[in-house]
Amino acid sequence: MKYRAEIDGLRAIAVLSVVVFHFYPNTLDAGFRGYLGVDIFFVISGFLIGSFIIEGLENASFSFAEFYWRRIKRILPAALATLIFTSIIAIFVMTPYDLTAYFKSQLAALTFTPNIYFWRTGGYFGDLDALKPLLHYWSLGVEEQFYLFFPVTLFLIHKVFGPKSLVYGILMIAGISFLLNILLIEIGGNNPAFFLLPTRIWQFGLGCLAACLARKRNYSASGLLLNVMLTLLFLSFFIEPPSALPDGLLVTIVTAMILVLRPSNGLALSVLANKTSLFIGRISFSLYLLHWPVVVFLTYIFVNGVPQHLVFTGLIFTVGAAYLSYRFVEAPFRYEISDGSIKKALSVLIFALGSLSVIGINTDMLQVGNSQLVSNLSAQVQTNYRCPVDSYRRFGGSRACVLSGAYEPSETTVVLVGNSHAQMYAPLIRQKAEDKNPLLVPLNGCLPSLNVNINPSCLTQAKANFEAINGLPNLKFLVVGTTWYSDTYYSVNGVTTRSEMLNDLLNLIDLYEKEGVTVFVVSPIPIPKFQHASDYSRLIKFGQMSEEQYIEKSKLKFEDFVSEFGGINKELEARLGRRYIRAYENLCDEKFCYFGDLGGAYFADNNHISKYGLSVVAESFDYVEFDTK
Repeated sequence: MKYRAEIDGLRAIAVLSVVVFHFYPNTLDAGFRGYLGVDIFFVISGFLIGSFIIEGLENASFSFAEFYWRRIKRILPAALATLIFTSIIAIFVMTPYDLTAYFKSQLAALTFTPNIYFWRTGGYFGDLDALKPLLHYWSLGVEEQFYLFFPVTLFLIHKVFGPKSLVYGILMIAGISFLLNILLIEIGGNNPAFFLLPTRIWQFGLGCLAACLARKRNYSASGLLLNVMLTLLFLSFFIEPPSALPDGLLVTIVTAMILVLRPSNGLALSVLANKTSLFIGRISFSLYLLHWPVVVFLTYIFVNGVPQHLVFTGLIFTVGAAYLSYRFVEAPFRYEISDGSIKKALSVLIFALGSLSVIGINTDMLQVGNSQLVSNLSAQVQTNYRCPVDSYRRFGGSRACVLSGAYEPSETTVVLVGNSHAQMYAPLIRQKAEDKNPLLVPLNGCLPSLNVNINPSCLTQAKANFEAINGLPNLKFLVVGTTWYSDTYYSVNGVTTRSEMLNDLLNLIDLYEKEGVTVFVVSPIPIPKFQHASDYSRLIKFGQMSEEQYIEKSKLKFEDFVSEFGGINKELEARLGRRYIRAYENLCDEKFCYFGDLGGAYFADNNHISKYGLSVVAESFDYVEFDTK
């Protein structure tokens, strides 16, 4: 395939959008979704890889060995060099929990599974996700898995069904992937839809279809049309599709169309193929690899906000480092160094980084500059309970999680229902009801109430959950947990209040009790509203907070908590008696409510109880009994 300058221009748009979004995340407030630059990369990869494979198949010259070796030389040298750079800084900067997590993510990156790792350990848009130096490697994981899967698939289609079937095969695979993406979004699986290859193949597939169309005929488009398409590409970062559709739908389609139309003159080509665009496009891979660790380490050290002059300095440093990486790593490994030397160098680097990761995960040999309090606090980061993926079952409006053993939801006697503030109590419920097949029905982002909820779509999902739970043949006990801190709720009549939400929850209790179900409700709890374990462990590590200041700042006046939730507590206690689980009691005394002590943080993030905190509130569940006698 001949060099097409506009592809480097598209790479420049893709990487600059991601870099600007990460260095200046407040651009999201203006509607700029710069993270969609990754979607452009996926389409370009599909186009280039598809062109290479299809041309090879048609000419009977395709070689798997050549294909994979070209990919290895293109990706691994710069990716491994970035891991070396990042690991050195991480060892000196990160707290024990974060450093261990870092080495786990590095091991995932070395085994081409970082997207799966980050899917199972968090997300992309959360506060704590911004402290993961290798988070951006998720896209490399998707691409690497695509490289493993796609050539074999195209080869088999070509071999078994003939060359004319390639377009139909690609179209079918892309269509299935697109529908799977929509299905996951519909059942609340936005995280796997974002991270996993099966729900991303449609973007590579569109790029590959663009390659097929571009090969069949030489499309000639007017300069005006191409200018419109390029304008639409820029606008697609601001135009959000309906919530049921993939976020990057428009940017994917427009990128594929530009690749098919191949601009040959006019404003579009001058934008995509000028010297600056070509320079950024050439260094785009190294720029993508290096920019995120720089952003993360600045954020990590300056807990209360990175000074703007350092943000700008970090941006300039990243561009310079990316050029050096391209000049002295990418280009030599692709064009200058012998294959034998490359194989030896890559083998040594992979072994060294893998060994370093194993040591970092299993020992504390690499941990530097951490006091006991820093270690205690960081040990609680993200320790709130999450259901293992293999324990999920399709259920109601989304899914359910079996908490003990292997059984179907229909066999349960005890159900814990609610959002993540129900899920965090799952270990205590499992301990209490281990022999009763306890079931967790988490509706993350929504409340369990039927007529008042966070948004209109939550009402639909909550009702589907209610019908499914109410249809369980052996249900005897229901435990309800939820958040209480929103000031705005929605009903079928529009915006409503917390008071109406409480009334709706009381009605829900009545509905279950009429069916003979015993209902427990977990109380509101005081929450820090900031990343207590992470923020304070880093502030103490970098000398920005003393232990005395930590103790003083890790509490809230009890009267403030009572002023906000005293009415709710009284009403639910009057309605439920001892079936009202007052989880806040063990977090508070007569003067203060506490977010942690010298033994660690009670909260895993800004509002979820940590593993250590769960041991503190456990006493509140002592009188909860699931006895059917």
